Amino acid sequence: GEASRGVGGGGGVRSGVSPRLRMVDYELAQPSPERVMEVLFLANRFTLAKLERLCEGLLLRFAHPKNSAAALYDFAEMLNLTKLKSAVKAVVFRSQSAWVEFCTSDDFGALSPKLVEELEKERTTDSHMYVGFIEAHALRAELFAV
Repeated sequence: GEASRGVGGGGGVRSGVSPRLRMVDYELAQPSPERVMEVLFLANRFTLAKLERLCEGLLLRFAHPKNSAAALYDFAEMLNLTKLKSAVKAVVFRSQSAWVEFCTSDDFGALSPKLVEELEKERTTDSHMYVGFIEAHALRAELFAV
């Protein structure tokens, strides 16, 4: 009957769903930072502001000083995404250890000298040498407000 073919009745895994469709479902449920960056690039290019904000918020979830913050900052600079840049700075400026992790990350070496100088200058001269968690959460909330 229908149940034995995975069609209708019950909430179990449907055997009739192609592996490709399962992969698409997974990609939509848990997109990679690279995929989100691709979508954000297109949203920026075609001025889709709501999609752009959504993607910025998703990317912020991936922002970690050691793993992806430098690549995200570079990407935000390339597209002139000031809110994403501010959010990444909030992540890396929140403590001395976060800054050290950021500076020793693999992606940090790929930043242009101009960006490194900009970050170092802002870190040491701004009144928020290390951004507090409240400010970081406020930036995150602003980016997720779609």
